[in-house]
Amino acid sequence: MLSASVSAPRAFAAPAGRPAAAARRAAVTARAQRDEAALAVGRRGLFSLVAGAAAVSVADPAAAAGGKEVGNYLPAAGIDDFVRYTPGKQATPAIRAGTVSPDSPYTFAIPPTWSEERVANIASGNYCQPRCVEPWTEVIFSNPREGRCEIIVAPLERLTPRKNPKIEEIGDTQGVLNSIGQFLTGNFLEQEDVVSQDKTTFDDSDLVYYTYELNAPDALTGPHILAQITAKGELALMIKVTADEKQWKASQDKLRKLTRSFRASVPRA
Repeated sequence: MLSASVSAPRAFAAPAGRPAAAARRAAVTARAQRDEAALAVGRRGLFSLVAGAAAVSVADPAAAAGGKEVGNYLPAAGIDDFVRYTPGKQATPAIRAGTVSPDSPYTFAIPPTWSEERVANIASGNYCQPRCVEPWTEVIFSNPREGRCEIIVAPLERLTPRKNPKIEEIGDTQGVLNSIGQFLTGNFLEQEDVVSQDKTTFDDSDLVYYTYELNAPDALTGPHILAQITAKGELALMIKVTADEKQWKASQDKLRKLTRSFRASVPRA
């Protein structure tokens, strides 16, 4: 339990008033009809839409442009047949700006048949580094038969006024989920959508991670959502994995392993 001195975490994006369940579904439907383009971006977990954003940020531009499977160029991860992704020092705008440590960035294991997607300039935070005040997407990988994952980074000032806090100082698992829930689903999060939430430590990391599983039928991102988040320095770093029903049925074990492999810094040897 947190002490009474720990303030409740704030949301990544300030939510509007929450409608009742029936009104919520009607609002989601109306929103989809009103702006199909915004809905498409919402499925990718973005907060804003900028028409004509054509610039991209990728760790391996040639591989991403050609839809090259990561098993062809990433090293083995030591987890099943997964390979390990660790971004290079020029991989993303945040790493090039030094916002995310180029010497000890995030890393995770991924199935070899997945491919890297392009990240739009507006989503990558390229326009605001190194002082972005909203979350941005670092990288995206996907496989049409299995699911999709992205690494999302947010300044901790969006969650707490504390300086360089640990995730436990921001809030407990439910408190943090209350703050990021709308960001995970793209609209609203009902408590009954939460399948599990837990606090996790790993032998190869000094950080504590919060891990979540959601089954949110109304989510714009897909009903099945896995997330693992931690705090490091002035940043919250999170992996978000999403799948539709068919993908989840075929690949849920892989998706859980992918999520659990995420580290916000290079693991200790």
